Amino acid sequence: MDNMELERQVIASSVPGNHRLSHARPHLRRRVGSTLFRIGVHLVHTISNVLGDDIVSRSIRRLVLRLAGAAMDKEAMVLGGTYVSKPANLRLGFHTLLNRNCYLDLEAPVTFGDYSGAGHGATFITTIHDIVPAMNIGIGMKAEPISICERAWIGANATVLPGVTIGHDAIVAAGTVVVRDVPPNTMVAGVPGRVVKKDVRHWLNEFIHDHHLDEAVSAVIDHEPDASPFRDRDQSEGR
Repeated sequence: MDNMELERQVIASSVPGNHRLSHARPHLRRRVGSTLFRIGVHLVHTISNVLGDDIVSRSIRRLVLRLAGAAMDKEAMVLGGTYVSKPANLRLGFHTLLNRNCYLDLEAPVTFGDYSGAGHGATFITTIHDIVPAMNIGIGMKAEPISICERAWIGANATVLPGVTIGHDAIVAAGTVVVRDVPPNTMVAGVPGRVVKKDVRHWLNEFIHDHHLDEAVSAVIDHEPDASPFRDRDQSEGR
Protein backbone atom coordinates (compact mmCIF):
# COMPACT_ATOMS: atom_id res chain seq x y z
CA MET A 1 0.00 0.00 0.00
CA ASP A 2 1.47 3.37 -1.04
CA ASN A 3 1.46 6.48 1.14
CA MET A 4 -1.35 8.16 -0.82
CA GLU A 5 -3.73 5.20 -0.32
CA LEU A 6 -2.83 5.08 3.38
CA GLU A 7 -3.65 8.79 3.73
CA ARG A 8 -7.06 8.26 2.06
CA GLN A 9 -7.96 5.51 4.53
CA VAL A 10 -6.85 7.60 7.53
CA ILE A 11 -8.92 10.56 6.34
CA ALA A 12 -11.94 8.38 5.61
CA SER A 13 -11.80 6.78 9.05
CA SER A 14 -11.68 10.18 10.71
CA VAL A 15 -14.83 11.51 8.99
CA PRO A 16 -17.85 11.35 11.36
CA GLY A 17 -20.54 8.91 10.27
CA ASN A 18 -18.31 6.70 8.12
CA HIS A 19 -18.36 3.91 10.71
CA ARG A 20 -22.14 4.11 10.96
CA LEU A 21 -22.40 3.97 7.17
CA SER A 22 -20.19 0.89 6.91
CA HIS A 23 -22.26 -0.88 9.56
CA ALA A 24 -25.51 0.23 7.96
CA ARG A 25 -24.75 -1.24 4.54
CA PRO A 26 -25.04 -4.95 5.52
CA HIS A 27 -28.23 -4.15 7.45
CA LEU A 28 -29.61 -2.35 4.40
CA ARG A 29 -28.75 -5.30 2.17
CA ARG A 30 -30.56 -7.66 4.54
CA ARG A 31 -33.62 -5.41 4.58
CA VAL A 32 -33.69 -5.21 0.79
CA GLY A 33 -33.23 -8.96 0.48
CA SER A 34 -36.00 -9.61 2.99
CA THR A 35 -38.35 -7.23 1.17
CA LEU A 36 -37.69 -8.88 -2.19
CA PHE A 37 -38.27 -12.31 -0.64
CA ARG A 38 -41.61 -11.21 0.83
CA ILE A 39 -42.66 -9.77 -2.52
CA GLY A 40 -41.80 -13.11 -4.13
CA VAL A 41 -43.85 -15.05 -1.56
CA HIS A 42 -46.76 -12.63 -2.08
CA LEU A 43 -46.63 -13.22 -5.84
CA VAL A 44 -46.62 -17.01 -5.31
CA HIS A 45 -49.75 -16.80 -3.18
CA THR A 46 -51.46 -14.30 -5.45
CA ILE A 47 -51.07 -16.75 -8.33
CA SER A 48 -52.12 -19.68 -6.14
CA ASN A 49 -55.25 -17.94 -4.86
CA VAL A 50 -56.38 -16.89 -8.33
CA LEU A 51 -56.35 -20.54 -9.41
CA GLY A 52 -59.21 -22.92 -8.69
CA ASP A 53 -58.99 -26.47 -7.37
CA ASP A 54 -59.60 -28.33 -10.63
CA ILE A 55 -56.92 -30.68 -11.94
CA VAL A 56 -55.34 -28.04 -14.22
CA SER A 57 -55.22 -25.38 -11.49
CA ARG A 58 -53.76 -27.85 -9.00
CA SER A 59 -51.02 -28.72 -11.48
CA ILE A 60 -50.17 -25.05 -12.04
CA ARG A 61 -50.16 -24.40 -8.29
CA ARG A 62 -47.83 -27.36 -7.78
CA LEU A 63 -45.50 -26.02 -10.47
CA VAL A 64 -45.45 -22.53 -8.93
CA LEU A 65 -44.64 -23.91 -5.46
CA ARG A 66 -41.91 -26.11 -6.91
CA LEU A 67 -40.37 -23.16 -8.71
CA ALA A 68 -40.43 -21.32 -5.37
CA GLY A 69 -38.43 -24.16 -3.81
CA ALA A 70 -40.99 -26.60 -2.37
CA ALA A 71 -40.20 -30.32 -2.61
CA MET A 72 -43.48 -31.84 -3.79
CA ASP A 73 -44.30 -35.25 -5.18
CA LYS A 74 -46.15 -35.11 -8.51
CA GLU A 75 -49.22 -36.58 -6.79
CA ALA A 76 -49.21 -34.11 -3.89
CA MET A 77 -52.10 -31.63 -3.77
CA VAL A 78 -52.27 -28.14 -2.27
CA LEU A 79 -55.66 -26.44 -2.49
CA GLY A 80 -56.40 -22.73 -2.73
CA GLY A 81 -56.00 -20.31 0.15
CA THR A 82 -53.15 -22.23 1.76
CA TYR A 83 -50.32 -19.94 2.93
CA VAL A 84 -46.69 -21.11 2.81
CA SER A 85 -44.22 -18.65 4.35
CA LYS A 86 -41.01 -20.25 2.97
CA PRO A 87 -41.75 -22.73 0.19
CA ALA A 88 -38.19 -24.12 0.29
CA ASN A 89 -38.94 -25.63 3.72
CA LEU A 90 -42.05 -27.51 2.57
CA ARG A 91 -41.78 -31.23 1.76
CA LEU A 92 -44.83 -33.14 0.52
CA GLY A 93 -44.73 -36.89 -0.15
CA PHE A 94 -46.75 -39.17 -2.39
CA HIS A 95 -50.52 -38.55 -2.40
CA THR A 96 -50.39 -35.90 0.33
CA LEU A 97 -53.09 -33.26 0.65
CA LEU A 98 -53.20 -29.77 2.12
CA ASN A 99 -56.84 -28.69 2.08
CA ARG A 100 -58.03 -25.11 1.68
CA ASN A 101 -56.75 -22.28 3.88
CA CYS A 102 -54.01 -24.13 5.74
CA TYR A 103 -51.28 -21.94 7.26
CA LEU A 104 -47.68 -23.12 7.33
CA ASP A 105 -45.07 -21.08 9.21
CA LEU A 106 -41.94 -22.51 7.61
CA GLU A 107 -38.97 -20.99 9.42
CA ALA A 108 -38.01 -24.66 9.89
CA PRO A 109 -38.95 -27.56 7.59
CA VAL A 110 -42.41 -29.13 7.68
CA THR A 111 -42.48 -32.62 6.17
CA PHE A 112 -45.53 -34.68 5.18
CA GLY A 113 -44.97 -38.40 4.59
CA ASP A 114 -46.76 -40.42 1.93
CA TYR A 115 -50.57 -40.53 2.17
CA SER A 116 -50.65 -37.94 4.95
CA GLY A 117 -52.69 -34.76 4.87
CA ALA A 118 -54.37 -31.86 6.62
CA GLY A 119 -57.96 -30.64 6.67
CA HIS A 120 -58.99 -27.08 5.89
CA GLY A 121 -57.67 -24.36 8.16
CA ALA A 122 -54.98 -26.49 9.82
CA THR A 123 -52.03 -24.49 11.18
CA PHE A 124 -48.39 -25.57 11.46
CA ILE A 125 -46.13 -23.30 13.53
CA THR A 126 -42.38 -23.89 13.61
CA THR A 127 -41.27 -20.79 15.54
CA ILE A 128 -41.12 -20.20 19.27
CA HIS A 129 -39.97 -17.11 21.19
CA ASP A 130 -40.06 -15.36 24.55
CA ILE A 131 -42.44 -12.46 25.16
CA VAL A 132 -41.67 -9.01 26.55
CA PRO A 133 -45.16 -8.00 27.81
CA ALA A 134 -44.43 -4.32 28.35
CA MET A 135 -43.27 -3.95 24.75
CA ASN A 136 -45.65 -6.56 23.28
CA ILE A 137 -42.86 -8.10 21.21
CA GLY A 138 -41.18 -11.48 20.89
CA ILE A 139 -37.45 -11.95 21.38
CA GLY A 140 -35.02 -14.83 21.00
CA MET A 141 -36.97 -16.52 18.21
CA LYS A 142 -35.93 -20.05 17.27
CA ALA A 143 -37.40 -22.58 14.87
CA GLU A 144 -38.02 -26.31 15.25
CA PRO A 145 -39.14 -28.67 12.45
CA ILE A 146 -42.47 -30.50 12.27
CA SER A 147 -42.82 -34.01 10.86
CA ILE A 148 -46.08 -35.64 9.77
CA CYS A 149 -45.37 -39.32 9.19
CA GLU A 150 -46.94 -41.68 6.66
CA ARG A 151 -50.74 -41.97 6.59
CA ALA A 152 -51.24 -39.47 9.41
CA TRP A 153 -54.18 -37.09 9.17
CA ILE A 154 -54.48 -33.63 10.70
CA GLY A 155 -58.12 -32.57 11.18
CA ALA A 156 -59.65 -29.23 10.22
CA ASN A 157 -58.52 -26.19 12.22
CA ALA A 158 -56.03 -28.22 14.27
CA THR A 159 -52.78 -26.51 15.32
CA VAL A 160 -49.41 -28.28 15.42
CA LEU A 161 -46.72 -26.50 17.44
CA PRO A 162 -42.90 -26.44 16.95
CA GLY A 163 -40.83 -29.60 17.14
CA VAL A 164 -43.78 -32.01 17.03
CA THR A 165 -43.75 -35.37 15.23
CA ILE A 166 -47.06 -36.98 14.31
CA GLY A 167 -46.54 -40.75 14.14
CA HIS A 168 -47.58 -42.97 11.25
CA ASP A 169 -51.30 -43.83 10.97
CA ALA A 170 -52.15 -41.24 13.65
CA ILE A 171 -55.20 -38.97 13.56
CA VAL A 172 -55.40 -35.48 15.03
CA ALA A 173 -59.03 -34.54 15.67
CA ALA A 174 -60.43 -31.26 14.37
CA GLY A 175 -59.56 -28.25 16.54
CA THR A 176 -56.84 -30.04 18.51
CA VAL A 177 -53.74 -28.15 19.67
CA VAL A 178 -50.78 -30.54 19.43
CA VAL A 179 -48.01 -29.57 21.83
CA ARG A 180 -46.07 -32.86 21.99
CA ASP A 181 -45.32 -35.87 19.80
CA VAL A 182 -48.26 -38.07 18.85
CA PRO A 183 -47.61 -41.85 19.08
CA PRO A 184 -48.13 -43.90 15.93
CA ASN A 185 -51.55 -45.46 15.28
CA THR A 186 -53.40 -43.30 17.84
CA MET A 187 -55.98 -40.51 17.81
CA VAL A 188 -55.50 -37.33 19.81
CA ALA A 189 -58.07 -34.66 20.61
CA GLY A 190 -58.53 -31.61 22.83
CA VAL A 191 -56.52 -28.63 24.03
CA PRO A 192 -53.83 -29.65 24.59
CA GLY A 193 -54.11 -32.83 22.52
CA ARG A 194 -54.34 -36.11 24.46
CA VAL A 195 -54.62 -39.70 23.24
CA VAL A 196 -58.31 -40.68 23.09
CA LYS A 197 -58.07 -43.81 20.93
CA LYS A 198 -55.42 -46.45 20.27
CA ASP A 199 -54.99 -48.93 17.44
CA VAL A 200 -56.55 -46.57 14.93
CA ARG A 201 -55.68 -48.88 12.06
CA HIS A 202 -57.87 -51.67 13.50
CA TRP A 203 -60.71 -49.22 14.02
CA LEU A 204 -60.34 -47.94 10.46
CA ASN A 205 -60.42 -51.47 9.05
CA GLU A 206 -63.64 -52.15 10.95
CA PHE A 207 -65.12 -48.92 9.60
CA ILE A 208 -64.24 -49.93 6.04
CA HIS A 209 -65.82 -53.36 6.54
CA ASP A 210 -68.96 -52.08 8.28
CA HIS A 211 -69.61 -49.55 5.52
CA HIS A 212 -68.99 -52.08 2.74
CA LEU A 213 -66.01 -50.16 1.39
CA ASP A 214 -63.77 -53.22 1.04
CA GLU A 215 -64.23 -53.43 -2.73
CA ALA A 216 -63.53 -49.73 -3.22
CA VAL A 217 -60.34 -49.88 -1.17
CA SER A 218 -59.25 -53.08 -2.92
CA ALA A 219 -59.83 -51.45 -6.31
CA VAL A 220 -57.49 -48.60 -5.39
CA ILE A 221 -54.82 -51.00 -4.13
CA ASP A 222 -55.19 -53.29 -7.19
CA HIS A 223 -54.91 -50.27 -9.46
CA GLU A 224 -51.78 -49.11 -7.66
CA PRO A 225 -50.42 -52.21 -5.86
CA ASP A 226 -47.33 -50.47 -4.49
CA ALA A 227 -49.45 -47.66 -3.11
CA SER A 228 -51.38 -49.57 -0.45
CA PRO A 229 -51.57 -47.32 2.62
CA PHE A 230 -50.80 -50.35 4.79
CA ARG A 231 -48.24 -52.02 2.50
CA ASP A 232 -45.17 -51.42 4.67
CA ARG A 233 -46.97 -52.36 7.87
CA ASP A 234 -48.49 -55.50 6.29
CA GLN A 235 -45.12 -56.72 5.09
CA SER A 236 -43.46 -56.16 8.46
CA GLU A 237 -46.29 -58.06 10.18
CA GLY A 238 -46.18 -60.92 7.67
CA ARG A 239 -49.70 -60.34 6.42
